[in-house]
Amino acid sequence: MSVRRQLPWFAVFGIAASATHLIIALAAARYLGWAPLAANTLAFVCALGVSYLGNAIVTFKVAPWRGAAFARFCVLSLASFGLNQVIVSALTVRMGWPFWASLCVVLATVPPLTFLLARAWALAPDEP
Repeated sequence: MSVRRQLPWFAVFGIAASATHLIIALAAARYLGWAPLAANTLAFVCALGVSYLGNAIVTFKVAPWRGAAFARFCVLSLASFGLNQVIVSALTVRMGWPFWASLCVVLATVPPLTFLLARAWALAPDEP
């Protein structure tokens, strides 16, 4: 399967997952009265589902019910979030960069790395 076909779909589901995260987090906080961390946790789980299902079924065309693939995708998602946090902390807290500039670095590095790892490991086709 070509990277040229996969990349646009990966971007579409990344945007869809981000929108899901934002909407769920804000709604849980505002309408359910949840604390920000609880609302954000619920939103992360919902966005993870959108991202996993979209990327498994459409982007990488693997069976979404594969438990090992889902587990690897969860690990990759958490690692990506961790890398995101490390970059933001290093650039804003330690080096004094503006927050927006650190987010630009995150956007230029984390999604491409996540795509490559999803393609090669988390959602790679089963070996025959």
